[in-house]
Amino acid sequence: MSYILVGALTNENIFQIGMDSVIPFFPHRFFHLSPSFVRRGNRALAFGRVLGRLGAAQRSMQILSILALMERRRQSILALLLVAAMPTTSIVFALQWSDSEFLTQAFFIFAKLWIIAISLYWLYRVDNSKFSLQRTREGERSGLIIGSGMFFIILATYTILGDSIDIEKMRAEIGSTGLLDRNTFLIGVVYWVIFNSLVEEFVFRKFVGERLLELTGSQTLSIIGSAAIFTLHHTVALSFYFVWWQTLLATIGILVAGGIWSWLYLRYYSLSACWISHAIADVAVFGTAYLILF
Repeated sequence: MSYILVGALTNENIFQIGMDSVIPFFPHRFFHLSPSFVRRGNRALAFGRVLGRLGAAQRSMQILSILALMERRRQSILALLLVAAMPTTSIVFALQWSDSEFLTQAFFIFAKLWIIAISLYWLYRVDNSKFSLQRTREGERSGLIIGSGMFFIILATYTILGDSIDIEKMRAEIGSTGLLDRNTFLIGVVYWVIFNSLVEEFVFRKFVGERLLELTGSQTLSIIGSAAIFTLHHTVALSFYFVWWQTLLATIGILVAGGIWSWLYLRYYSLSACWISHAIADVAVFGTAYLILF
């Protein structure tokens, strides 16, 4: 059965959401509106015709439902802005503004907790859901294959271009973070590979990706947008360590990887699939970093 949303909205996705959730009991034929009539862009006229056939109470319900959808859209945009800006701010603070190792680590922890808290708040309070790895065997198998491919590409890139890296510049920039201590670095590797990869997949694939999908109604735009937001703070960090062409090359690689992980999530809706793939890639990333620094 086909349905129609009673609203002349500018966003295609909200139009569809309202159609599915607001009046699922009104078929097109009840209002004598064909699907082609709606597709031709006559939504404003459709809105008037439909409201004209509803009672006052029903019209009020429709308007309140549409306003609720618009409020959720506003909240989604605000939450995205709060999450998207914090990782980059954390990187700039650590590498540009702060000369204190303590303040650097403190702000890093604060920024990480910030993006986790917003994403979890949305999951539990707005979506009324619970955290889950959303495990699927097929998704995890795909994640393993994709992650292994990324692992060998990263190692091959380092083998070819490793000699062009300015090691002294990298060591100078990393000095304030405390990561030139071998034990601290290895503890950091465990954190990044196991915990941080999960956090980034939860935040950038599930939270950011789903919000963009909700706002745009397009998987393609969701994949591109979440990959771009994921890449931004990595690019800023890389620019402190590498020359411009190395930063550009790494940025392209991260953007592609982020896009693949976003696609993987939307393909299987499995957080564990993305986590496995990301963790394997990070083993290669921090393995090469160890070889460079030590």
